[in-house]
Amino acid sequence: LATLPASLATGVAVSVLLILGYALDSADGQLARLLGGGSPEGEWLDLAWSPDSDNAVTRLQAVVRNEPGSLATMTGILAGHGANIVNIHLRHRDRQFHTFAVDVEVDNLAHLTIILAALRAAQGITSVDRVKA
Repeated sequence: LATLPASLATGVAVSVLLILGYALDSADGQLARLLGGGSPEGEWLDLAWSPDSDNAVTRLQAVVRNEPGSLATMTGILAGHGANIVNIHLRHRDRQFHTFAVDVEVDNLAHLTIILAALRAAQGITSVDRVKA
C-alpha cells in the first residue's frame, strides 16, 4: 500500500486494515489474558480495568541513581502527571543505583505511555519498565 499513489481508495484501505489490526490485537490480548499465555513483547500493552474502578494499577520497575533528588525526581514526575503511587518498594541497592518496584494507578494506556516517556527522559532515572505484577 505504501507504494500506491495517494487516493481515497488507498486511504479507506489503510483505515480498514488499521482497524482490523487493532481489533485482532485487542482480541489476542484478551485471549492471552484468559488462557494465561502471551509473550513479554505483548505484555506491556495489556492493562485491565476492574468494573468497579476508573483506574488501573500497574507495576513499574525503576532504576535510579544513588544520588540526592533522584527518588524525588521520579515521584515528582508521577505526581505531576496525575499518577497515584499505591506502593513503592526498594528491591535492590548498591553504591551507584537503587531499583524500585512502584505500583502506580493510571487512567489508561495513553496515560501510562506518557508517564513512561517522561520518566525515561528524566535525569537521574536510568531505566523504567512496566513489569508483570
